[in-house]
Amino acid sequence: MNPTKDIYNSLFLNNHLVILIIDPDTGRIKNANKKAAEFYGYNYDDLLKLRIMDINILSEDEIKCEMKKAISGKKNFFKFQHRLKSGEIKNVSVSSGKVLLNGKEHLYSVIIDVSDSSN
Repeated sequence: MNPTKDIYNSLFLNNHLVILIIDPDTGRIKNANKKAAEFYGYNYDDLLKLRIMDINILSEDEIKCEMKKAISGKKNFFKFQHRLKSGEIKNVSVSSGKVLLNGKEHLYSVIIDVSDSSN
């Protein structure tokens, strides 16, 4: 039994929330959990070939601006529209903060589908 692996599996891989880890310099999705692959409709390997710009419907410049706000800590809660593999657009709330991976800051983003919400 590996406690570190158990915690990682519980808090990230098997979490019931959609979670993406994004490189803020490139927008590349560096890691994702099972729920993210399920939500977006991609298999895990294909999801990791994408950039957030392939999912978020804002322009690339707008996305880069929002990522700068998140990585600097100026803003950590966002409302976006994300495109699924099927082409369907979902309204999502995103909570993002920075996490250090291999000595580099990345965005740890938790995505909640609010498409059916009245908010």
